[in-house]
Formats: sequence, C-alpha cells, structure tokens
Amino acid sequence: MSDVMRPVWRTYDPRFEANAIAHVRAGGHAVMRAEPRWWLLLPSDEGMIPELTAWAMLDLGVKGFDEVESGPAAGLLRVMLPKRLREHVMDWCERDAQYETSMVAEALDCQQCAMCCRKNRVLLEPEDEERWTMAGRPELSTAAHVRESQGRRLLRVMRGGDCVHLSGNECSIYELRPDNCRAFPAGSEGCLSARAER
Repeated sequence: MSDVMRPVWRTYDPRFEANAIAHVRAGGHAVMRAEPRWWLLLPSDEGMIPELTAWAMLDLGVKGFDEVESGPAAGLLRVMLPKRLREHVMDWCERDAQYETSMVAEALDCQQCAMCCRKNRVLLEPEDEERWTMAGRPELSTAAHVRESQGRRLLRVMRGGDCVHLSGNECSIYELRPDNCRAFPAGSEGCLSARAER
C-alpha cells in the first residue's frame, strides 16, 4: 500500500479565475466554464506537463495545450475542452468535491485492486519481447500470451477480460512486465476510473 499525491479537479466560473489560478499553482486541475467555450487550466513544471496531468489528458484524448504567456496565469497550461468531454471532466470535479485541498493523498494498494490488469489493452513494444527472450522466457511472445490487433501486438486477455498473466490480483510476470504496464501510474484518472468500476 502506498499514498499517491494526486491533483484535485475543481470547476470555476471565469469571474473566480484568481481562485482557479491559486488552485492550479498548488497542483490542482481547474475547469473554466465560460460559455460557449470551456477550457482546462493545468499545472506546469517549467513548461513540462506533470505526469498525472499528462495521463489525464491521455485519458481524455486531448493532445495539444498552450502555455499561458502573460498575466496572472503565466506559466500554467491551457487546454480547450470540447463539448463532448465536458460531462466526463465534470464527473471528476463531482468526485473531488469532497476535498478542500488542491492535492489529495490516495491510499492505493494495487495488489488488492488489480483493475488495471482487467479489460486492458496493453500494446507491446519490441523491447518487451526482447526482455522476455533475454530472460529465457521466449514463450511469452507466443500466441498463448500475445494477440494481434490492427497490426499491433498486445497482451492476450482471457474471456472474462483479465490479462492472461494475472493470477488472483498479482502479475505472474511482474519483473518482466511490458513497459506500458510499468509506465501506468497509480492515482491516474485511468486508475481511478478502473477502481470505481470494481
């Protein structure tokens, strides 16, 4: 079990932009609602997007953002929010309405959950299969463990949706797990959504 510090989502009317900026500078995520356009105001670490912020954007399918160049929000990131994503982001704000801070510590025990190993779509990289071969486990690259989809190789899942390597709530190849499994962070929106489904 570990505590993961994650950003808290809040929604703001543009009249309260100063409050939104303070929230984001403290690590939170802000949804600015100005009809007809909504945008996200997000933290930046010297022009770089923080990991959990990047994963939230990945979950939303948002690829571009602009760094605010002047004014009170200078240095923060601004992302236009399409109408189709508003309800999704407002769900995150509703979930986080209970928190008074900009960041919250989530006590997460991956071995009690393992939802990221269920109904997943883990793309394999050539390095993953090289790692398996180098470790003397070339059978992990066979059809019993890997499936093909649209020209890409993915970890195979069983009928119920569990990864073929999931044993109870533990990964049977944890030390050799694919890079995409290694990269998936606890406390990300994908993680929290999967846990909510449990």
